[in-house]
Amino acid sequence: LPVRIRFDRDKTLARPVGSALGEPVEGYEIHHGVADVRGGEPFLDGCRVGAVWGTHWHGSLESDAFRRRFLVEVARAAGRRFVPAPDTSFGVLREEQL
Repeated sequence: LPVRIRFDRDKTLARPVGSALGEPVEGYEIHHGVADVRGGEPFLDGCRVGAVWGTHWHGSLESDAFRRRFLVEVARAAGRRFVPAPDTSFGVLREEQL
């Protein structure tokens, strides 16, 4: 990806919230790197180039609607069709495992 990373002394700890692919998404950031994105399609403070997506947003796939839309988009880009289960909830599955 067209990104340069500069390592900083201070650690970034954040809980970003936003939208991508038309869906709400949230995650968390925990890193020392500062990304200088120099191209590609913007994506969650990172970028996308073709089939490669990059972001500092850990946990973003826990956002159910975003995860479904993301997987549909990845499949479409690969020439495949993906139909996500509409009732799968990451939060519910996590609670069941605890």
